[in-house]
Formats: sequence, C-alpha cells, structure tokens
Amino acid sequence: MRGFEIIGTGHHVPGSPVTNDDLSRVMDTNDEWIFKRSGIKQRHYTPEGMGASDLALEASRRAIEAAGIRRHLGTVVSGGDVKRHKPAPDPYLLAGARLGIQRALAVEDSPAGMESARAAGFEALRIAHPARMMECVRERLTGVR
Repeated sequence: MRGFEIIGTGHHVPGSPVTNDDLSRVMDTNDEWIFKRSGIKQRHYTPEGMGASDLALEASRRAIEAAGIRRHLGTVVSGGDVKRHKPAPDPYLLAGARLGIQRALAVEDSPAGMESARAAGFEALRIAHPARMMECVRERLTGVR
C-alpha cells in the first residue's frame, strides 16, 4: 500500500503579537479573564490590505522550503498573483508565461482547476485520489495501463 508522508510544514503570523496584558492597557479586562474564557494569551493582527491568502502564501513557501522541494518546482502561482482565479485561465496562463511554455499537462483535483487549465490551452488530467496520481500521469503520458 502506498502512503503519504508529511515532509514539510510552514506557518506565518504577521507582525508582533498583541498580548492580553497589551489589551488590558486600553480596555477594562485582564489576562486572567480573557484566558479563562478563550484560552488565548496573544493574537496577531494583519496589516490593512493583507488577507488570508497572503498568510497562506507565506506559509506554503515556508513548507516548500522545509520540505526541500523548491528546486523541483518550475514556478509557483498563488491567488495573489492573478486577478481572476480558477476557473478562469489566468493562473495557468501566468504559469505558462513564467515557464516559457504554451502546452502542458495539468494535473488537477477539482472541476474549477480542470476548466482553468483547459481554458489556458493546456491538457488537463483529473486526479480524484492523490495516491493514484503517478499511476494516472504515467498512463496518460505513455498510453500504457
């Protein structure tokens, strides 16, 4: 049986932490009251204009680096790189431009990803089960089952 292994993780929190004691300086509360009710000792606030996808992008970069696989990736395109997301072709068009290619086999796990790849002029292969990805790609490329 084939399995998967977690080879790298990443996280990102913006700015300096704001502690419960920091909050108690500007409002009528204290660390004990907050912690007892929420379990929270500190939190981070995102700067204006930063969204969850920005946090995810930095966390994914760190996970890719921790896993030691960056050298195997020709390019990485994130939601922040394009105005229109899948199912629009923009993510695949940008990846193709960065790689200097116009044709490729895109491996996708969602209908929106399939539509995006095809709209960009790429062949698309839907993978429903990640454990079968290499087998499915090999079959598609060689025609051998």
